[in-house]
Amino acid sequence: MPDPEKSLYHRLGGYDAVAAFVDELLPRLTADPHIGVYWKGKSKDTMKRQRQLVVDFLCAASGGPVHYLGRDIKTSHEGLRISEDEWSMFLQHAVASLEELRVAEKEKNEFLEFVASLHRDIVEAAQAVGAELLKKRLLGALLEIKTETKFLWQELTNHIDDDSPCRARIRGRTLKAIEIHLPTLRDVGVQYEMKYLQFDSKSGDDVYEIVITRTTPALWTAVKTLVSNVDPETFSQKSGK
Repeated sequence: MPDPEKSLYHRLGGYDAVAAFVDELLPRLTADPHIGVYWKGKSKDTMKRQRQLVVDFLCAASGGPVHYLGRDIKTSHEGLRISEDEWSMFLQHAVASLEELRVAEKEKNEFLEFVASLHRDIVEAAQAVGAELLKKRLLGALLEIKTETKFLWQELTNHIDDDSPCRARIRGRTLKAIEIHLPTLRDVGVQYEMKYLQFDSKSGDDVYEIVITRTTPALWTAVKTLVSNVDPETFSQKSGK
């Protein structure tokens, strides 16, 4: 079992595990009919060098003894005009790759949180559109949370006025349904922790606790909007709007 005191790099399994993730992810990205265009026309040698840079970056960023020699993330993506939809597609491939490699839930979530922190430097289109787009993304994320986990949603609605920490237990299946939307909370300054509690033999599923330790006005504005029965089709990420 991974030692929680060790760096994410070591808990993931070290260099070979990170390299295996990159080797699982890159073919998914390049084969995607929507975002594969970013790799179109690149030689095998270029792809090999880019693959190595990604491995080195992830190793260094996760606490490994690797020196990354590439450009910073913002510089390397500036001018590509990567959109929110493309970012969402990338996240889906990242989650699928982690699950294919059977990465433990705690390490998977921690890795995805790190990836989410890169959003602002990668999604240039989001910088241009600004707060309105982020508001819609937040509403879409909260709508998914409201649909998938009534306990967390109830906690949020119960704490609108006192703004105290929110905590709720959720099952592993529920976590899988909402985990791709949780990074959006980070984007508006919300801080949360995910803790593994136990395996529930009755349901045959793991039980986790999510604790929201820091909230923001943007979060409460979005919660109040949904409580006021905003039209779900307007903000549902499933609708593509």
